[in-house]
Amino acid sequence: MDSLQYILSLSLILIITLVIIGGIPEKPKIRVLAIVSPAFVFMTGLALLILDVLRLTGFEAPFRLSSIPRGGKMKPAIYLIVEDVLAVDGGGGTAFRERLSRRYEESICFRELLQFLSSFWSLGAILVGSATASVVFVTQDRSVAYVVSFPLASDFSGCLSLTSNRLDGLYLLCGHQPGLSSVL
Repeated sequence: MDSLQYILSLSLILIITLVIIGGIPEKPKIRVLAIVSPAFVFMTGLALLILDVLRLTGFEAPFRLSSIPRGGKMKPAIYLIVEDVLAVDGGGGTAFRERLSRRYEESICFRELLQFLSSFWSLGAILVGSATASVVFVTQDRSVAYVVSFPLASDFSGCLSLTSNRLDGLYLLCGHQPGLSSVL
């Protein structure tokens, strides 16, 4: 099981619980059902943040996390996701994992980029999940809360992806221009 599956499994357990709690009563609890999408975003961000806090405080991997063996030095949470998505799901295999690991070890700019993106994604997810949940519970009309919660949380992923893509472009520049790594 790769680390992305751990992260998504924890989030999905929460979502299934919310759907059961909100959907089983004869009169469904709309606000509970509306909180599903923000809760998923929040929990995913929290899992990423926990992994990064463990890494920053010097903890060793408590169990195998993708290619990092139990007891190994942890890498940024985004590194684990990139590795899982591209090596496993994308079919890059062991060769991709080795190239990614070598790039991570050799390039300070790449390490800085991944550390920044880990913070950016985790804190952004927690902020957007919390803000969207607030909208769900503050809005007077429950139907509006339900309709608003899904696009807000979903659009967040698109915005982060576009921003990350721009930051990757800066990283490519960083590889060619000395001193640009301090921007990241």
